[in-house]
Amino acid sequence: MQPRPVHRPAIGGGRIWTILATRSSYAVPWAELIAACARADIVVSERRLPGKCAPRWLKLDRAMLSRTGGVAVTLSTGRVTSVRSGGRHPWEVPQTIAPPRPPYRERRNGRNGGLSDALR
Repeated sequence: MQPRPVHRPAIGGGRIWTILATRSSYAVPWAELIAACARADIVVSERRLPGKCAPRWLKLDRAMLSRTGGVAVTLSTGRVTSVRSGGRHPWEVPQTIAPPRPPYRERRNGRNGGLSDALR
C-alpha cells in the first residue's frame, strides 16, 4: 500500500481551506506530492518539501519551521504567528537540558585521581 498525503478541509474566514499534511517518513512519489501541493491552500510537513511544491497560500516544511519554530495559523483572519518573533518568551531560547560535557582529555583521564570513567 502506497502512503498518501492527508488532505483535510477546514472552515475559517467564511471559506473552506484545504490543508495538506504529511505524517510519516514514508516516501511519497514526487509528482503526486507536487500535484497535491498545488491543490492545497496550506501544506505542513516534518520533512523538507521540494521547491516545486507550491501551495496556494502557506508552505510549512522542515526548512521553514527550523527558521520560525512553532506556528499558529488563524484561518478566520489569515494571521500567521511564529514563536520566534523576537520576544522574550522562554520557549524561544530553550534551556539546556543536559550540562555540557567535560573536555575529552578530562573524560579520558578520569575525574577521580586518574581513574578512567570506565574503571569506576
